[in-house]
Amino acid sequence: MKITVAALEKKGFTLVQKLPHQDLIPFVKMYIGKKNPYTRFYYGFTLVGLIALAAWIGFIAAKDFLSASDIFQHLSFGLAIPLALLPLHEGLHGFAYKRVGAPRVAYKANWKQFYFMAVADQFVVNRRELNFVAVLPFAVISFACLLGLFFVPIAWQITLLSSMVLHAGMCGGDFSIMSYFYEHKHEEVVTYDDVPNGISYFYHRPINFT
Repeated sequence: MKITVAALEKKGFTLVQKLPHQDLIPFVKMYIGKKNPYTRFYYGFTLVGLIALAAWIGFIAAKDFLSASDIFQHLSFGLAIPLALLPLHEGLHGFAYKRVGAPRVAYKANWKQFYFMAVADQFVVNRRELNFVAVLPFAVISFACLLGLFFVPIAWQITLLSSMVLHAGMCGGDFSIMSYFYEHKHEEVVTYDDVPNGISYFYHRPINFT
């Protein structure tokens, strides 16, 4: 969005929420708990993935295609891989920020609360841009896992399915920010990050503002 932080109030935007990054977890819990298309898709995708994984493991076990130890081993791989993919996940957020015009992207980790962020200092994004930034890692990694199912042996299908499900579950923060924008869809909403101070700002204005 081609608007500077300094110009927001001049363009009719009003500061509605100031979110310190150390308070992200309550924000995520609040908006991932809303009932809207984004949260329904998030929970639905994760649930369907879990059911598919359980059904596939049950089928493999019933047909005796793999031993219990092999199933457990590849399930363990699938639980570990999403953690190894964290740099890729955040890198995709950063790539998306660059695609929408951010001149600089930084990465933050909070090991105590175990969350990670790609942030673009003082760069204002609207709903369309934010949705692209938020959803890109989920879309790319989920698609890669689904596509890979057609090219790997049965044991590694367990790994890919479990990786996809766990990674989807870890995308709750991304879907919560899309949920926030949806919950305020009757207003024009923009946001930006103040990286040095660890704060995100949310500004609103009436849709029909001229």
